[in-house]
Amino acid sequence: MTAFRPVPMLLAALLASAAPDAATSATSATSAAFATSAAFATSATGATSAAPGVPAGATAARPADAATPGAAPAATPSADPAARRHSPLARITPANVARLAPAWRFATGATRGHEGEPVIAGDTLWMVTPWPNRVIALDLATRRRRWTYTPKQDESAPGRMCCDTVNRGLAWAPPAAAPAEARAATRAGRRDAGTVIVATADASLIALDAATGAERWRAQLDDPASGASSSGAPRVFGDVVIAGIAGGEYGVRGHLDAYDLRSGRHLWRGYSTGPDADLLVDPDRTLSWRDGAARPVGPDSSLQSWQGEAWKLGGGTTWGGFSFDAKRGLVIYGSGNPGTWNPRQRPGDNRWTNALWARDLRSGRVRWVFQLTPHDEWDYDGVNESMLFDGPPPARRPLLAHFDRNGWAYVLDRETGALVRADRFDPAANWATRIDARSGRPEVDPAKSLQHAGEDTTVSNICPAAIGAKNQAPASLDPARGLAFVPMIRLCMDMEAFAADYAAGQPWIGASYTLRRAPAAGAGLGSGDSSGDGSDSGDGSATSAASAPRAAPALASPGALLAWDVLAGKPRWTHDEPLPLWGGVLSTASGLVFAGTLDGYLKAFDARDGRVLWTSPRLGSGVVGSVTSWEWRGRQYVGVFSGAGGLAADADGIGRLAADAKPLPPGEGEFVVFALPE
Repeated sequence: MTAFRPVPMLLAALLASAAPDAATSATSATSAAFATSAAFATSATGATSAAPGVPAGATAARPADAATPGAAPAATPSADPAARRHSPLARITPANVARLAPAWRFATGATRGHEGEPVIAGDTLWMVTPWPNRVIALDLATRRRRWTYTPKQDESAPGRMCCDTVNRGLAWAPPAAAPAEARAATRAGRRDAGTVIVATADASLIALDAATGAERWRAQLDDPASGASSSGAPRVFGDVVIAGIAGGEYGVRGHLDAYDLRSGRHLWRGYSTGPDADLLVDPDRTLSWRDGAARPVGPDSSLQSWQGEAWKLGGGTTWGGFSFDAKRGLVIYGSGNPGTWNPRQRPGDNRWTNALWARDLRSGRVRWVFQLTPHDEWDYDGVNESMLFDGPPPARRPLLAHFDRNGWAYVLDRETGALVRADRFDPAANWATRIDARSGRPEVDPAKSLQHAGEDTTVSNICPAAIGAKNQAPASLDPARGLAFVPMIRLCMDMEAFAADYAAGQPWIGASYTLRRAPAAGAGLGSGDSSGDGSDSGDGSATSAASAPRAAPALASPGALLAWDVLAGKPRWTHDEPLPLWGGVLSTASGLVFAGTLDGYLKAFDARDGRVLWTSPRLGSGVVGSVTSWEWRGRQYVGVFSGAGGLAADADGIGRLAADAKPLPPGEGEFVVFALPE
């Protein structure tokens, strides 16, 4: 057993070493097809029951009304307000994808992790690099730079970023929603390409003229000296810019902010913890799920769940993905882990960290909030994206699907926050035995609880690891098939909590962990967590209660691409990968799924069964970015960043856990583009 020690560093240093037995164990790679699922009908309590005879995906995941007017359009998946990452393009098909060939590439001039993806609209591609967060505009016709913008930043900012100096992307707003100055430029005969928004490492939010790179306005989201930073991509919905904050491992109190696109005027701020007025919660109208219904949260719902004033350092940062329901005017997002990781230093549920939120775009008022992991003991941030879709006819219930770091897949009613179902998508997830359907609360296994074990005691074989069964890299949702395609990380951990003192601007961790391989599906826990027909188990749980997982010698591959039936709560197929999948997935209308790998490949899969149909030449570094696709002059392109960093490129950590591959080391980042031959 690797010895643990308190370390004053963040995730890269918390990864002490791989467990010796895991480093040398082999795993088999399999691709299994599962039976087709049925569409569902919802009961009054929000549990699910099967509707027999309905074919899989039959209009079940109809594109949500979230994608109707009200958000800035662009030609890339990241601009979809429903966060489905499903491209309507179909020129590249399962029949011809094997002919994909390199088309062009662009070196970013930056190293470290290249997460996110560019934004493409009209004849221009805009990208942002890791530190120093250069914004680059490329002419799609010539593939030459139109302009480069390098923001002035606090030079100390990179040293306070949690998990590598990443930036997850830009937002773009079209000219129709751009500031008056841009419209005046159009009248004067100058080119108007809209507005580009970037959030930088030192927690600045900057609006740029998309045609020239000239700065239009700048706002400060938080104080970088406190440990606050920005790594997530902002979004533009209508004429409102939405931006979050990072820094939970520094005791930063999380918040979401809205700004006027035209002027940069601050519109509202909603905190994750604290008094109702700070949260923008109405105790009589804001809803949460309990006792089998969406009910008012009541007064001081956050304050009651903290001891003293611990909420002031409560975390709950907002660095993940955002989606937007235009019909209801709701911004939907997640909040991260509480501070510190040591659960004994913060008794209570620590609301509303590790939660999903729905806020009114115009006022910031909270419509509903759903806590995923109360009193988080394992760093299971709730920031992963929520993909919006509508249920089957005739009700067409407005729904969302969320694959949480905690290993459970949630389907909620996005109008009320009601729990529809919760299913274990990571077969090894053992920190909780079930999710109670009436309360939405997990039933924590005491054997995997740091709270139960106490400080300075190692808790072994907790699954998933702190980096999650799925990290922030977004999944995709194919609405025609009713399938989500999920990039999985199949690792577990040994974890130990220790006392940590808070100091402003310094890491405030309170725990360390060691990664290890997860057990193979069927070896112990298995994947049959839902009842056979997808219905409520009848004992108050959203899934049938499973016995505690048993140790097994067989180990799962460290990564996988999972096809998941969002309505039935079951896997359709799984493709194993020798390394964790750390980048965002893209599905297309032609029936393809694209994903990049840490050993430097871009792969195309058949959406029907998970077969690999094409593998790119090896790229210059591992992929932690999100695959994107666009059409230009009648030709479809597929592109992805190469350039790994942080934990994803740690040869001594994740590299030791690999089944039969090694992550490529960090290198100079590139945007690599493929297309069919002309």
